[in-house]
Amino acid sequence: MFKDLKLKERTAIELKYLGNTHQEISEKIDIPKATVDDWFTERGKLRQDYDFYIKDMNRKRQAEALKKYIESDENILTITTNIMRQIGTDLGDGKLELSVTDFKKAWEIQRTTLGKPTDIKSQNVSFNQEELDKEAEAVKDIIESEKEKDE
Repeated sequence: MFKDLKLKERTAIELKYLGNTHQEISEKIDIPKATVDDWFTERGKLRQDYDFYIKDMNRKRQAEALKKYIESDENILTITTNIMRQIGTDLGDGKLELSVTDFKKAWEIQRTTLGKPTDIKSQNVSFNQEELDKEAEAVKDIIESEKEKDE
């Protein structure tokens, strides 16, 4: 659809998407404002292409934002896991019991520090209980091995 348009028409769609007014578009592409107005009316020549462009660009932006969000959360979870391991290694007295809740609290502290929301439900973030249990077990193993070294 979009590829069949002339350069000025494609440019008009892109400029409108970027928030330019019809007047600004007409000045930038050297077309009368009345023509630009007609292009974007409900049944205008560019209306369907513009609506398609909006959906396509918003879908791409949402996918990119989600990708960045997931990468950020994965990094936070990795850092949290490493911190929890270090805490376990440093304490090493056998009294430390780490649970999934402890990991979640550490995760929330990191997110708060970075200015990110901590409401898991509204963020579509979930903890894999099995993986977190394995991580907690690994920390406990480190604690036990450090304790044995000290004895």
